[in-house]
Amino acid sequence: MSRAQLRVLVADDEETIRELMRFILNDQQCDVTMATNGRDAVLQVEERDFDLVFMDIMMPVQNGVDAFREIHARHPRLPVVMVSGFGKEAQNLREDALRNGAYKFIPKPFSIADIRKVVDEVRTARDAAAS
Repeated sequence: MSRAQLRVLVADDEETIRELMRFILNDQQCDVTMATNGRDAVLQVEERDFDLVFMDIMMPVQNGVDAFREIHARHPRLPVVMVSGFGKEAQNLREDALRNGAYKFIPKPFSIADIRKVVDEVRTARDAAAS
C-alpha cells in the first residue's frame, strides 16, 4: 500500500478532539490542518487543496452540515467525513449530509481504527486514480 502523504482538514470545535485527530493522522503520514468551526473549514478548503476532510456536525458559527454543503457544491469529489455524537439534532443533520453526498459518518467517540480505515480508503482511491 502506498504511504503517500494525504492533506487532511479536521474541523471540530473541541480542542481535545482536534489534537487527538492530529495525533492519529500524523501517525498515518498526513499533513493536518485544523479548523474550529464550519465557516473556517470552508475558508480553509478555498485556500488550499485537501484530499480528505473530517467535519464535526455540531459547531459554532456554522454547523458542519452547512459547511459540508458549501464545500461539496464547489468540490464534489472531495471526501468529507461527518463526525458527531448521537443527539437528535445531530442525527437529523447526519442523515441530511449522507443523503447529499457526505463520504461517511463516524460517531463519537470514535476509535483510532475508524480513522485509519477512512485514511487508507481515501489514500488507496487517490493512488488508484493517479495511476
